[in-house]
Amino acid sequence: MFLLDEQTAGINIGVKTDILLLMRELAAAGKAVIVVSSEFEELLAVSERIVVMHDGKCVATRRTQETSEHELILPAGGRNAGRGAPTHAGDATAGEPT
Repeated sequence: MFLLDEQTAGINIGVKTDILLLMRELAAAGKAVIVVSSEFEELLAVSERIVVMHDGKCVATRRTQETSEHELILPAGGRNAGRGAPTHAGDATAGEPT
């Protein structure tokens, strides 16, 4: 298992591309790759599933193919994409689609 935290922050575009390729290769080889990032575009490019956290709580879980950057920004900022109201701790739990 690999845990990567803001793995491309402050890195030039060439190295960033190499890191994203390596992440895909690790996943294709059957390795678990957990990524902590605020770069939604990168997350969408390399992940199968995204768990959004806000204030230390899971507020949304999305399959990458079924979501967009916009749908991730709202819950990450403490807003519920469907209602526009602040999310509550009980609105979503890890592993359950919202």
